[in-house]
Order: sequence, then structure tokens, then C-alpha cells
Amino acid sequence: MIFDWTFVPCRLDLEEECQNFSSTIASGLTRYVKNTDLSYNQLNSSIPSGLLSSPTLESLDLTRNHLECAIPMGSSPILFQSRLGHNSLFETIPQTIGNLSSLEYLEPYGNDLSSQIPPQISDIKNLTLLNLASNRMEGELQKELSDLL
Repeated sequence: MIFDWTFVPCRLDLEEECQNFSSTIASGLTRYVKNTDLSYNQLNSSIPSGLLSSPTLESLDLTRNHLECAIPMGSSPILFQSRLGHNSLFETIPQTIGNLSSLEYLEPYGNDLSSQIPPQISDIKNLTLLNLASNRMEGELQKELSDLL
């Protein structure tokens, strides 16, 4: 009997036991992934776009890698957790952040993010944790952020 696993949401977990993971991730593998934990690896450069555009992605943990790119923002309508701490992410939080309506936790702490927090972040009504510590953010907080309180 041959099983077709392509429609079974699954978990891609390469934390700790693969601390030197340096291979590429096949795009077909990520299409139905629900939870991705690639924390504490040696990932560098950028994240495969297929990983971020999976319509089933609920949780993304890329903490403590060596990612040197703009902040990766997926398009999954059900993404509720994005842990991106301690990388070398730069530039700003993209304005498309407001499209992630299910997002509850956004943690890009310990990076090189600069500029201001985009006002579109106030469109995320479920956001309960926004951790921007240890970045290079500047400017004043927009009044739209008070909508999150």
C-alpha cells in the first residue's frame, strides 16, 4: 500500500539535534507544514520563500541562527507565532505585517531592525506579545499602537 502524505499537515522540527543544519529545504516539503522549528542552527542568508508562503503554517521559530536578510514575513492566514530572535535581520518590519490577522506572538528581538514600527501592526487584533528588544528602532511610537492595548 502506498500512502500519499502530501495532504497531511505536519511538523518540521530541526531544533538542537541538527545544530549544524546547512542544507536547503525542498519547496515541496514545506507546502503542508504547520509548525516549523529551525531554531539554534547555522542557517544564514535568507529563508526559502516556500516555507513562508505555506497556507498551513501556524508557528515559525527561527531563533538563534545567522539570518542576514530583511525580516521574513509569511503570508499564511493562520500564522499565530513568529519567533525570529537573535539573528541579523535588518531593515524594517514590513507593512504587510498587518495582513497576518491570526498573529499572536511576534518576537524579532536581538536583531538589527531599524526605522519605526509600521502603523499596520495595529491591524493585528490578536497580537498579545510584541518583543522588539535589542534592535535599533528609532522615532516615536505611533498612536495606532495604542489600539493594541
